[in-house]
Amino acid sequence: MRPHPLLALLALSASLLAGCASRVEKGAAAPLAPPDNSDRASATPTPRAEVAGLPEWLRIRLADYDAQPGPAAPRAVYELRYGDGVAYYVKAGCCDQFDPLVDANGVLVCYPSGGFTGRGDGKCPGALPPVSERREVWRHR
Repeated sequence: MRPHPLLALLALSASLLAGCASRVEKGAAAPLAPPDNSDRASATPTPRAEVAGLPEWLRIRLADYDAQPGPAAPRAVYELRYGDGVAYYVKAGCCDQFDPLVDANGVLVCYPSGGFTGRGDGKCPGALPPVSERREVWRHR
């Protein structure tokens, strides 16, 4: 007797989620945008006024965010000093989502806020700088 297709799909989904969760727990971060730009929504960055000096991976990610409908898209992206360099803090759009902090290369550092408790994943090596020391580089319209 063959297993029900829905059960097979459920098993596959569970194994994929478990794999992703174990990578995050081990600190193995993945870039938000791959170097080959394969997950971009469009070939050109957003037509809005560009903030000077942003890395190419972030410009591509912002174009993706622009293409998302309002509730699904992040609300804003901020550039800030974190640790020994620059990082980007993404404020999620809605509903208990984590707010990622990524380094200058687009690699996830941690989630300083968001989630069910609003306190992130608790794995950030330090606090974010105050709001007055963050530069907004994108806001969803």
